[in-house]
Amino acid sequence: TDLDSIDDLLAQKNYRAAHATVDAYLQAHPHDIYARLLKIQILMDQAHYGSAAHLLEQWMLEKDNLALYAQTLHLLTYIGM
Repeated sequence: TDLDSIDDLLAQKNYRAAHATVDAYLQAHPHDIYARLLKIQILMDQAHYGSAAHLLEQWMLEKDNLALYAQTLHLLTYIGM
């Protein structure tokens, strides 16, 4: 999938390409939890904490996003936030 290349892009610190790839994927699959978590990871890797928090707030207000909420809290705990 398109998301498979993101890990390589992140390893290369090619955040612009990773961001573009995940944004394009989310256009076609707006509720994909894994893609949303990748987007948060990309923003956090770039220290764009406010943008990450804003997206999380928007997504958590959507119906049935308990799984995203739990996974995001785990991710944030894992990276020491």
